[in-house]
Amino acid sequence: MQKYTLLLLALLSGLPLLAQVDTLYAEMAGTCTFGDVTAADSDTYTFDIFFTDQGSEYSATDIKVGHVIIDGNKNKYVVTAINVQSFFLTNITADCVGGDCPAPFGKGQITKTTPNFGFDLFTPDNQNGLSQIIKASLESSNWLKLDQVLANLAAATIYGFYINHIEAGNGGVPLGAPYKASLGNTMGMPWGTLIIRTQ
Repeated sequence: MQKYTLLLLALLSGLPLLAQVDTLYAEMAGTCTFGDVTAADSDTYTFDIFFTDQGSEYSATDIKVGHVIIDGNKNKYVVTAINVQSFFLTNITADCVGGDCPAPFGKGQITKTTPNFGFDLFTPDNQNGLSQIIKASLESSNWLKLDQVLANLAAATIYGFYINHIEAGNGGVPLGAPYKASLGNTMGMPWGTLIIRTQ
């Protein structure tokens, strides 16, 4: 019995090493409303954006070119210019994604899409955040994108085993194509992990 007790204690003492907590990834994200909207054409608008972050980590001064806005009607815009910037209000120019959007309206959100596959991040759906309808639409959109990514991977050519993106590129792996992590890889991935070349 004493032997099994010692074994159990040894296993339990090793759990902190096995259960190291990964750092949560984060991106500037918050709800927003719109004011003083001016249309340059059917695809481009200049307007004030009033920003609120429920986590109190970010302000309107963190809005940057390339951030994506989704308005209360589920239209999507990308920030192309910062005209005036302050803590609560920023005046920006944004282009409609997909073309021919109406002017931004209602309560929406602003954040950055994920760099590899363009998944939409989103803010809380509490009384101060997004509506549950918009959040559900974003989640559905992300699942559909993931479904397409997985379908493409299932049909893709796996280009072999490489240490990192640079070696994969030198080996002829195109951007966006999959390869597998080799032993000693510098990506921090277990051997054999499927990696999409992004640079």
